[in-house]
Amino acid sequence: LDGEGLIRAIGAKFRKDEPSCILNVDLDGRYDVREVVRSFDAIGVRGLLTSSSGRSGRFRYLMFLDRWYTIAELQELGKTLCESLGFAVERGALELYPSAGNGRLPCGMGALTVFDPTNLEAGTNLSLPAFLRNFYALPRFELARFVDELKFTAERSEHDARIFSDIFP
Repeated sequence: LDGEGLIRAIGAKFRKDEPSCILNVDLDGRYDVREVVRSFDAIGVRGLLTSSSGRSGRFRYLMFLDRWYTIAELQELGKTLCESLGFAVERGALELYPSAGNGRLPCGMGALTVFDPTNLEAGTNLSLPAFLRNFYALPRFELARFVDELKFTAERSEHDARIFSDIFP
């Protein structure tokens, strides 16, 4: 920590079985940030939109999860979630953290600057305690339950399509 409460670090290596209760969606410029946030809002996810490593025009969307997940679970569930919303998870487009390769600490390198999606030009710089208070106040997102519902809906649609194709040629 520096004297202003800013963390001067970007990330750390994690093992795939390490626990986390944060899903960090790193937006590297391919997708419209407002559209990504609107998509998450539409399914009831509320997060904090922060700077990504202090780089202008780069953002992260941090979600507080309902329970601890392993890094491996977060990567799998997060990918399913993002792709169901129409956003490909791939390097340079949209990346998920924490990951086993680079943990991307949520408060590192300028990420204590919080943005309102309606005004991406002006962020609010928070102290670490203020940032943590804001983050902790977020509603918890039930990631595994949501992904299970997505899978059930997809399986049901395939099942219905098979039945109806037999009935209605």
